[in-house]
Amino acid sequence: MLGLHRIGHDPGLQRGQGGWRSRQCGQTRQNQYPLGWIPYTNARIYWTEFKKRQPPEGGQRGLPVHCNDEAVLRTAQIRPTRQRLTILRLIRDGGHRHLTPDSLYQEALTSGVRLSLATVYNTLHEFASGGLVKHVAVGDRSWFCTNTTDHHHFYEIATGRVHDIPGPQPQVLDLPPPPPGMEVAGIDVIVRLRKAG
Repeated sequence: MLGLHRIGHDPGLQRGQGGWRSRQCGQTRQNQYPLGWIPYTNARIYWTEFKKRQPPEGGQRGLPVHCNDEAVLRTAQIRPTRQRLTILRLIRDGGHRHLTPDSLYQEALTSGVRLSLATVYNTLHEFASGGLVKHVAVGDRSWFCTNTTDHHHFYEIATGRVHDIPGPQPQVLDLPPPPPGMEVAGIDVIVRLRKAG
């Protein structure tokens, strides 16, 4: 019987390492990291190596695993289609970033992938609803962040650039109670930046 070896991987959409894929991408969290189960006979990274690895300053611990794309969509309760799988691969292959439908559409064109802008727009919103990307809105502009952990963002007013706040995250205290029948689903902090002076 084929043995299984357990390793951790970063949450969110991450490009995999090595030529194997995890057999199952679990959404279970243990020590705040999802787990991927892979055949250890094909694994190039072992549990002992994972335990030795230290995170960068303010970073996350873990080694990314490229889970099966269809399993990722099904776990998020999104029906796999050719277009959705293509968009998922485009997102994963580009590493961590903040996307707009227009920027991802341009990436698709550059890669020789033919998709309509409406398909990209709708799919990104589906992925956000399924927890595969995080929707970030500032005024009438919006981005989709591939880092789905709990974190907040800087927004540069002059450039319109959005990026993650590194290290310890700002805490929101003394929240007002939600209206009857409602509960707080999440809190997004946007820190607006401008050049000093």
